[in-house]
Amino acid sequence: EVGDSGIYQVNFGHAPTSGTITLQTAVSGSTFLLVMGGNMNDIGDGPTDSESNTWRQIGASWNYVDPENSPWGVSAWRAINGVGDATSHVFTQGITQFDELTMFALELKGAHYLAARDEDDEANAGTPGTVGPTVQVTVNGPAILTAEWWGSGPVGQDHTATPDGSGWVLQQFFGTNDNDGYVQGGLWTKLVTSAGTYSVTFTHSPAQGSNARIMAWRQEHPPTVYYN
Repeated sequence: EVGDSGIYQVNFGHAPTSGTITLQTAVSGSTFLLVMGGNMNDIGDGPTDSESNTWRQIGASWNYVDPENSPWGVSAWRAINGVGDATSHVFTQGITQFDELTMFALELKGAHYLAARDEDDEANAGTPGTVGPTVQVTVNGPAILTAEWWGSGPVGQDHTATPDGSGWVLQQFFGTNDNDGYVQGGLWTKLVTSAGTYSVTFTHSPAQGSNARIMAWRQEHPPTVYYN
């Protein structure tokens, strides 16, 4: 089951000392996912939260070149304790650089096991286009799928991104009314009820480089195995 979700975004040159997202989450039994794009000097250290959960990075960060030549990238983190707060669960990411941050938080209820993931971070190195990379996962039973799209400009335009296929539910998106932000992104979820291979390809506008990632989350208790 997909729980609460939220977004924090601050544009280039306006960053405070930290960014926060407040959700209402289950007291126990959930996995919390934070995905973010920004300066790697900030997001490379990972988030904290008000419930003192332990955070683990999922895979490696993606680095890509941006117009200001700062070390920008994308990273994903998960809380492995699953302690929540039904009233005010605060997720915090420090921002030490004069830069920007786009961050999404998502609660996955009862889905403790990251069974598979796939990402493609090569599109930003190629010629900008309107179709992003295809990513896919294979699962052996019911799962919650999460999919991310990350764009790379140009600025001063509204951005759109749409996953192909049916069943995808948009959780959070940043890219419209984007006057001076470079890190556009979106987070989607999809519930699948049977084993199989599931893929997603994003189409987007305007033409730009993009990154994509898909993850499959399954229910296992206790959560003894963590795929990263």
